[in-house]
Amino acid sequence: MTQSYRTPGVQPLFPGGLGATHFTTDICTLFTNVPDGNETYILGYPVELFNKKIPLEVDFDFPMIRKGIVSQKNRKTLKLIIDSGVYGGNSGGPVLILNENQFKLVGLITQFVPVSTRIVPEAGVTNSVLVNSGYGVVEPIDFALELMREF
Repeated sequence: MTQSYRTPGVQPLFPGGLGATHFTTDICTLFTNVPDGNETYILGYPVELFNKKIPLEVDFDFPMIRKGIVSQKNRKTLKLIIDSGVYGGNSGGPVLILNENQFKLVGLITQFVPVSTRIVPEAGVTNSVLVNSGYGVVEPIDFALELMREF
């Protein structure tokens, strides 16, 4: 069975079909070159969306795609903060930007940013609950490229 690879720069390592791939680094964009406010695309399998009480409409045989933006380039931690729904199961998924009509890999999702919400502050209730803020943290591809160069 012949597989088709449509992403420029991504090729099979073993054409016989072991599934392993390699890619050239020209499909990556380093942290310093990611524009603030750039649109992002995340791919992943947000299994946290699975609810046993509700029939599953999501096909987890294929990744889900979500669009967002680069909200912040944190120059202290060297992380990207994206405004895009990130849930349990998205971690490790690629984050892409569209640059000159070509998708570029900028990093991998590591976590969502939680927010603490007070349940009934006007009644003096001090309990709170952590919920998903809608922001996600991205580890720039720079560090993965450094690691690959060592080997």
